[in-house]
Amino acid sequence: MNTLAISIPGGRDRGSRTLGFIANVFAGVRDGWRLARHYRALSELSDAQLARRGLKRSDIARAAVAMIEN
Repeated sequence: MNTLAISIPGGRDRGSRTLGFIANVFAGVRDGWRLARHYRALSELSDAQLARRGLKRSDIARAAVAMIEN
């Protein structure tokens, strides 16, 4: 008996790459929401409250990004 195998480029692996891409998109959206939440929370603090955290108003963006990286 002879067997014929046909290889389709990107066949089975294509689905897992697509799922990986979709997972990365959702992870990016989740991180964006977290970043916005942290930024908003810090921006609502007074200058005195920021100073107690060792921050100035100009540090808010950097601090919010650092919060989601940890």
